Amino acid sequence: MKPSVILAIAVIALGLGAFGLFAGLTAKDTATKLESRITDVAQQTQTATASSEQANDNTKKLRDAVQSKLTEVMSDMANLQQQISDITNKTIKVVKEPKEPKDGDKKVEPKKGDKKDDKKVESKKGEKMAKPADGMYPVKKGDTVKSIAKKFGVKEHAIYEANPTLEANKPLESGAKIRIP
Repeated sequence: MKPSVILAIAVIALGLGAFGLFAGLTAKDTATKLESRITDVAQQTQTATASSEQANDNTKKLRDAVQSKLTEVMSDMANLQQQISDITNKTIKVVKEPKEPKDGDKKVEPKKGDKKDDKKVESKKGEKMAKPADGMYPVKKGDTVKSIAKKFGVKEHAIYEANPTLEANKPLESGAKIRIP
């Protein structure tokens, strides 16, 4: 072979070798970068997994604490409802079955000419009725705290104070007895 052909083949071989060397170095650099990136992604995945597990644990603890407090509140509510019921029942008995006046209680005698039985005491329009002898007035159908206060010449708030179980927006029960102050 001619020396020029050998030289050309040698130059081509040298060029191919240089290209191969360059390609190999570039591939190695790319592989190193990819390996580094894969390591970073693996670490981020582990961190995310750990955070997710911690969040799940915290959620479970919070749910358990809320459930415990909710049970506690419901128990307290049941106790309060029972206490309210007990107080209401006792108060209704007190209002319906009044105690006899004590020696220190103020007694109001009916005006001269009025009958002692407060059910039979009538008032003319504009006149005030005498307070019942026992201080208790039997509620009649249609009575309101306002009408009773007007009948006896007392303030509405005084009737509410003397009868703590009365509620402002609740109608009076016919037949119940209320204290006239």
